[in-house]
Amino acid sequence: MLYDDGDIDRAYTYMTRCMDDAAACNSLWRIYEVQKTFPIINKAYHHKLDRQQRIIVCSLVFIIVLSLFLVVAICVIRKQMRKAQEARRLAQEANVRLKELNRELSESSRIKEEYIAHYIDQCSLYIEKMDKYRKHLQKVAAKGGAKELMGEIRTSSLIDAELKEFYAHFDESFLKLFPDFVEDFNRLLSSECRVHLKPGEKLNTELRIFALMRLGISSSTKIAGFLRYSVTTIYNYRVKFRNGAVGDRDSFDREVMRIGRKEENA
Repeated sequence: MLYDDGDIDRAYTYMTRCMDDAAACNSLWRIYEVQKTFPIINKAYHHKLDRQQRIIVCSLVFIIVLSLFLVVAICVIRKQMRKAQEARRLAQEANVRLKELNRELSESSRIKEEYIAHYIDQCSLYIEKMDKYRKHLQKVAAKGGAKELMGEIRTSSLIDAELKEFYAHFDESFLKLFPDFVEDFNRLLSSECRVHLKPGEKLNTELRIFALMRLGISSSTKIAGFLRYSVTTIYNYRVKFRNGAVGDRDSFDREVMRIGRKEENA
């Protein structure tokens, strides 16, 4: 009756108990009665066990496969997260660099505007001076002849005076852009290597070298031409101050380029 109702487990349990009791009583007739039905129930019971075992095995395989997929998914997600973090880091670095470039561009534009206006005035002034000098030479030639004219041409006093005035204009214009340049420059140097200006001086030759570098002129040849010195002299000055730097001597030129730059808060 239990077997017909589908209760295989209880039917198998009862039939096993009956078989054990019949064997214990040594009742051949009961053993014979049990054996007519027991094989059917026993077969059904073991068939059910086999089916359950297959389900368990399939479930276990499914769980293992699912676990493998989960492990792979976790690895992929972690890899993507690392890529995302790296991309975010690169984006932040690019953003910082972009801000730096914008700041440098803005500063460069400001410097160019200042010096373009200044040197337009200077060019106009020098044209006027050249015209006055031409008229002066005409008068000398008319009055004193070739000898006095050659004397005027050979003298360097006019050029010296013009250079002195030119450097004075340069110093004034530069310090308008970087009013604390001298103090900031000396802070980069050890105490015994710092520059001390004479009374009335705004910049001297040594400071003008690094002022030109701050304006973006890094070539020793160009600096030598601007200041009327030899390239060797300019090079020796640069090495001297680089060796006297408080920090890393290799980064001294970069630190000079940062003088007067307004740092933005992150």
